[in-house]
Amino acid sequence: MKADVDFGQFVPDEPSYKNPNLIECNNVLAVSRGYNPIPSLSATSTAVTGEVRGVQRFDLSDGTPFLIVGTDEDLFTIKDGIVTASGLGLALPFGDFWYFDQLGKSIYAVCATHGLYRLADILTDTTFAVNPGSPPLARALDTVGEFLFLGNLTDIDASVQPYRVRWSSYNNPTAAWDTDSGRQSGYVDMQAKFGEVTAIVGGNFDLIFQRNGVSRIWYTGGPTVFAKEVVEDERGCPAPQSIVRVGSAVYFLAHDGFCKTDGAGVAVISSDRVWDWFKDELTSGGLTYVQGAVDWANRSIVWAFPSQGRPSLTRQIIYNWGLERWTTASITLDWVVESTLIPANIDQTDPEIFDDDNLDAVGPTFDASSSRGRSLSAFVGPTMHEFTGPNLEASFVTGDYQPTVGSRSFIRSVWPIVRLPARTARASIGGRDTVGEDKTFGPVSAQGSLGFCPVISDAWYHSVKIEIPAGAFWSQASGFQIDWDGSGSA
Repeated sequence: MKADVDFGQFVPDEPSYKNPNLIECNNVLAVSRGYNPIPSLSATSTAVTGEVRGVQRFDLSDGTPFLIVGTDEDLFTIKDGIVTASGLGLALPFGDFWYFDQLGKSIYAVCATHGLYRLADILTDTTFAVNPGSPPLARALDTVGEFLFLGNLTDIDASVQPYRVRWSSYNNPTAAWDTDSGRQSGYVDMQAKFGEVTAIVGGNFDLIFQRNGVSRIWYTGGPTVFAKEVVEDERGCPAPQSIVRVGSAVYFLAHDGFCKTDGAGVAVISSDRVWDWFKDELTSGGLTYVQGAVDWANRSIVWAFPSQGRPSLTRQIIYNWGLERWTTASITLDWVVESTLIPANIDQTDPEIFDDDNLDAVGPTFDASSSRGRSLSAFVGPTMHEFTGPNLEASFVTGDYQPTVGSRSFIRSVWPIVRLPARTARASIGGRDTVGEDKTFGPVSAQGSLGFCPVISDAWYHSVKIEIPAGAFWSQASGFQIDWDGSGSA
């Protein structure tokens, strides 16, 4: 007998027993009809000096991308492929990061050790200088309306104020940063019970993140200038680099899960699906270092994190916000960032693998309009890399599958259902007779000329593993077909 089995969602937190979904789903992206590959990183000629401690993309008025990179030594601009160092000669200690934002034509950069820097005119300038006005040292920065906000301060009087946010004069962050009603500069102290301020997010709604709480602020124009109210009092964001904005939504990592907020409330999006998996993979003390970036072409958020004792970012968990589905990747990098889309030449692709109905699923290089002219890039060490290399090895593992409900089954072959002209996929099966029994996978079997992988498994419960080797050109892995017979109840 033959049966088709669709790959379900990646839900490793569910028990393997009678789980129709995937408990492993690595180096792939979720698409509407299955999964697509992830290309490997390919180094570019773009490099900075020092250890990368922050990266952000900005756009000129004509749409030209402008990348700002902060390292433990300096601030850099990358424009039209040209890297310009500011020559600041800094030394950032471990755990200090750069945060960036734009107000008017100026870009601002702050770190807790050295304070606030300014690139005066994004159209004409390529280097940063110390910002005038004696601003405080800060661990958070963003623009709120016409004000520049700083948070988690060593304040202008040298006092340590982890719960405080201070804002600039109206539309003038170069003026003095003291409290002045005429210039509307001032500060507010957040509730100490929520912990230190970790991030400020301006935009459609303006949020102050603390370690264990989220508050909304808004401009009043009165004596206090800004008012505030608590949006979430049970969770905040201990990982400020994890925060990403997608339209009117803000996604972030809390102590108890990946979350989404619309400014009015907070919803956890990872519960009972991937949170336990993530906690098991995350290295001890690694929560603070989780980074997030938007992959517009694939309608996904990529969170990179240090895994299982490794200091660098070696794993990624990926969320497709349109499909509300998760996948993972195993890529070693130091910083992940939105960058510039580098179009691929469709004439270089294998004509057998794609048709008109499938072009929407092949990835970012084929749909620049949906990506808003943006792609996902990464820094490995001081060098920028693009996801344009050969495809990474992909793997899928199902939960326990029972072809004959309430009985043993004998499986003799597996046909991977994937657009893979070379037929290089591999399959193996792990069988067991009781839920408490350890699962042992049999030998890995390669696809033959007819497309099936010969396997042998005689058990009550079967888990199928399918691998697509690195470098294979493929798309749309959607499941598999098995050839099986019932083998009794004994």
